[in-house]
Amino acid sequence: MVKQTKHYYMGAQRVASQAGYLGPRNIHVESPDDPVFSNLRKVRAEIKERTKNTPIGQITIEPDPFETLDEIEDIFGDLDLGTNVPDNLRPRVLYWYHPDYIGNVDMITDQTGFVYQFFMYNAWGENLYEYDAGSGDYNSPYRFNGKELDPETGNYYYGARYYDPKISVWLSVDPLAHEFPWQSPYTAMDNNPINMIDPTGMAAEPVYDLEGNHLGNTEEGFTGEVLIYSGDEDVDFSTMRADDAKKMDGVDTYDNQRSTLSNDAKSNIWTNIASHFEGQQVYDLTFSMGNLEGGKIHYGGSGSWTSSWRLGEGKGKISGSDKYGYETTVENVASSIIVHEWYSHIMKENRNDMKSHRLAYKNVINYKAFWNSTTDAYKGFNMRALRRYTKSETGRTKVDPPYRNLYNKYHKKY
Repeated sequence: MVKQTKHYYMGAQRVASQAGYLGPRNIHVESPDDPVFSNLRKVRAEIKERTKNTPIGQITIEPDPFETLDEIEDIFGDLDLGTNVPDNLRPRVLYWYHPDYIGNVDMITDQTGFVYQFFMYNAWGENLYEYDAGSGDYNSPYRFNGKELDPETGNYYYGARYYDPKISVWLSVDPLAHEFPWQSPYTAMDNNPINMIDPTGMAAEPVYDLEGNHLGNTEEGFTGEVLIYSGDEDVDFSTMRADDAKKMDGVDTYDNQRSTLSNDAKSNIWTNIASHFEGQQVYDLTFSMGNLEGGKIHYGGSGSWTSSWRLGEGKGKISGSDKYGYETTVENVASSIIVHEWYSHIMKENRNDMKSHRLAYKNVINYKAFWNSTTDAYKGFNMRALRRYTKSETGRTKVDPPYRNLYNKYHKKY
């Protein structure tokens, strides 16, 4: 006897499973009140009531098709009470998954709401509590993040690699690790499992909706262009590359959709990008959204990005005006927010009145984890600004010697 399972999906999300067996398997029916027949009667009665004389457009269903439909007892009329019912005549239970906001399966029920299984995890997916009613044919392997649990090892399979919830790390290197030299290739969920998931076990390029909500990621990695999806279909972007995603109806770049995005949506997108780098080491300090007013990036200000701070406290507010002239990519935005505004202005107090604003641009250029992946237009913007502030703060007309080759290479890039 071989067990088989049929799964039902809504987009990429598994919503239900039906368990059964191949081969001979008999189930004993004791009485006409057997739950199998009882449930079928209830379903039949409910469908009949809901569809009775139901109009479809201008058409009414007449006569009632249920008037000629066989009763349950007629369908199983050749069965005597107390005999064995072949499994292929017995309806199988459809088990429904009840996920939380990040896809963790918390509960398994049937269509009546009867709870077969209940799971409770810590933030990293380690099992804290499990309940099994012991009355079903199905033991769900799909649990934390909706991923499949290997019962022999206790690890979860994400597609690209396995995750160990007991020690909260991946068991192999991220295939896209070369794009994230600033963090360990074994780090899971950006060390932020309450807000982030790794759909495939690989980092991914971000996709947002028109309200600035993070919808998911493409295959490339959390890098490159920020994409906006304006459609209303459930799309699994993790299975496609960015070039393929951009061919879809409703998918475009942030820069092409700027005029359609509200100020709040832009703030949400910038905040989400910055939050992906929570805990990242930036020179001698560790980045934290907790140092920022409201724990977010605000919309407003007169310049590309502006920041205000309380002297000596290491806390402040960062705002963006969306008036910058370079492309909206993960690295461009993260470099401006984290290295220029947070590290240089708020934490190190490099600013105009101290005639040290030029140091903020040097910090951006020297922080290679971001700089090496920024666009040429972004590099050009920073090289021109470095020369401008070098002249206004020191009187020198050229950037310092270590930056001259970069200046010559990029200062005409827009």
